[in-house]
Amino acid sequence: MLNSLLAKDSLLFQPIDTLTRELFATNECQYLPKLYGIYKSVDEIDFSK
Repeated sequence: MLNSLLAKDSLLFQPIDTLTRELFATNECQYLPKLYGIYKSVDEIDFSK
């Protein structure tokens, strides 16, 4: 399993948009962005919540 995660074609080495789409496709949780920290910039994070 670890070897497959570290392979060059693993999702870990794909553009963040690809990883984001894959995570959203496999999990319907409304809090997914907060759980996984899927932000391209700190400007996207609402620290007031």
